[in-house]
Amino acid sequence: MNILYFIGNGFDIGVGLNTQFMKVLPLYVAEKSDDIILKYFKENINQNINSWAAFEERMGLYTNEIKKKETPIETFIDYMNCVLDFKKFLNSYLKNEEKRVNYSDTQRIAELFNKSILNFTRCLNRDPKLILDEMEKEAINFSYINFNYTSVFDQCLNIFKESNIFPQEKRVKSGFFNMTKRNDLGNVIHIHGTLESDMILGVNDLRQIANIDFHTLEKISRYIKPDANNALENHKNTDVMRLLKEANIYCIFGMSLGNTDKKWWFEICKQLINNPEKHLIIYAYSENHDASFLENTLEEKDLCKNTFLKHLQFSELNKENLIKEIQKNIHIVINENIFKICLV
Repeated sequence: MNILYFIGNGFDIGVGLNTQFMKVLPLYVAEKSDDIILKYFKENINQNINSWAAFEERMGLYTNEIKKKETPIETFIDYMNCVLDFKKFLNSYLKNEEKRVNYSDTQRIAELFNKSILNFTRCLNRDPKLILDEMEKEAINFSYINFNYTSVFDQCLNIFKESNIFPQEKRVKSGFFNMTKRNDLGNVIHIHGTLESDMILGVNDLRQIANIDFHTLEKISRYIKPDANNALENHKNTDVMRLLKEANIYCIFGMSLGNTDKKWWFEICKQLINNPEKHLIIYAYSENHDASFLENTLEEKDLCKNTFLKHLQFSELNKENLIKEIQKNIHIVINENIFKICLV
């Protein structure tokens, strides 16, 4: 059985880091710049800072600023310098945040991860015992797509691996024979790079770059995340596609399901449509959720499921019968931090 986790910023926030864009942006804006272009960029952000919460999507829209006569941002190079300046600030900020993490209590970290990565069984419409029975009969292979630049998840996973709490081998009965099968806690792919290597910040595709004059520029691929990986020749897109095909269960944790990562949400939908036995669990966060009433909970679940399925729009898979068929295999969990552990 293959379990594929998608890990987002919610993980870092859960361990106690202040990694939200809306925590970083005011600090970036407050830092003085002598460069007239960067100064204008920061002033412009500051006028409508709340609209920059989805920073990558907003940067795609911001390309239209170059068309305006009153802005000093006149060329694509000016735009690149603005993005790079923010990335440098973000990189430095996140490195300082990551220094706050305390990994000394290795036993607690290992025990939490042992519980966390198996937590998905409670969320399925299928009897959890059936899933557990399958897991007892098969080797379990985990993989992780990390959308964060930090290495906090990686460090915790390595501590878990070294603890040997999770059995690397199991004896299972197959017919008249007992067989040894090997479990694999797997490895992490940082799909958008790390603080040390090839940080990618951008959008999903050209349609999210508002200024069509940029569409023919060769360097625009640097700001289209899947294309940037291809340009780096790092094989990450290929590796993730392979893991998507091999996985039986997908778990999305700490992510907003935004348009700038649409490629991967669309690919998961394709897998669910083509393979009815596959399941998706989304651990969703709702800041003002009131769990007192079932209406609130079901409304939040519907909203999250619809947000995810909207990524099928404008595709050949956007058909009512297909969407209805896969809905039963999409499971939404509201405000449950399965990786809840404070490390600062």
